[in-house]
Amino acid sequence: MTNIVLILISLLATGWTLVHAGEPSPLQDFCVADFDSTVRVNGHACLDPKKVTADHFFFEGLHKPGNTSNPLGSFVNRPTVNEIPGLNTLGISTVRVDYAPRGVVPPHRHPRASEILTVLEGKVLVGFVTSDPENKLFMKVVKKGDVFTFPFGLIHFQQNVGDGNAVTIAFLSSQNPGLHKPGNTSNPLGSFVNRPTVNEIPGLNTLGISTVRVDYAPRGVVPPHRHPRASEILTVLEGKVLVGFVTSDPENKLFMKVVKKGDVFTFPFGLIHFQQNVGDGNAVTIAFLSSQNPGVIPIANTVFGSNPSINDDLLAKAFRVDKSIIRNLKSPY
Repeated sequence: MTNIVLILISLLATGWTLVHAGEPSPLQDFCVADFDSTVRVNGHACLDPKKVTADHFFFEGLHKPGNTSNPLGSFVNRPTVNEIPGLNTLGISTVRVDYAPRGVVPPHRHPRASEILTVLEGKVLVGFVTSDPENKLFMKVVKKGDVFTFPFGLIHFQQNVGDGNAVTIAFLSSQNPGLHKPGNTSNPLGSFVNRPTVNEIPGLNTLGISTVRVDYAPRGVVPPHRHPRASEILTVLEGKVLVGFVTSDPENKLFMKVVKKGDVFTFPFGLIHFQQNVGDGNAVTIAFLSSQNPGVIPIANTVFGSNPSINDDLLAKAFRVDKSIIRNLKSPY
């Protein structure tokens, strides 16, 4: 009898460990870091939501080249939760690396993160080594617009192997740790989304991260949508873009900001958000999401273009408008 009890206790303990091994799902829309709080938690305590502004989700200057005049020939610009308090609990961050010719990011590991990297300029040798006893090296030269992933916690490295300077930007699956081809924006939205997921990059499987590039014509939009399985961190490569998100009911508070080349903005897990090019020319953004398959739910398409259609009477009552307006809203879909 004693042995049976011990076995049951052991199984329960194992189950508890498995259930609680990952980060918990968010219990609120966001938890902006309160650096003045004396409360000790895994991350930072939450700032009073009434004190939160769009600037808490924003970082300026990721486009600025760093000084590579050092023995490594590289410069790492890594804004974390300390620079973007809105990253707190979102499980994602970003890093830009500038490389002089032959400059390196020496072998290192992130104990709390997977990483996905894309090349903005130049040609970079990237690689990682699996754990002992295999210690197998995976290595590749990547060029502008290419994407490469580094699995969770493994030792990895980069080196500029081109003739000139190089720049990479990477995103990591922790708050603290090819896409250069313009898309066709000749469509009603004036935008093109290039979203390679695990289907195009099989090595993403289980890493909990993916990337997306968006090209915008003047006034082009990414309409209100949400990702049911991901937080998102976005940076502007070209142009000037209006970004924003809305908190959940009943507050429905809008956080909105115009971001320009080199700026960074974060969208909290699962919230409805949007982008619009508000500059005079074309714009480009690149974003990274905390899921290999974040999913996308465009609000208008989902509500007015479902198959089969949601009945007009229900939607008219929900939106407090006449059914004729609902029929007009459904007509493009």
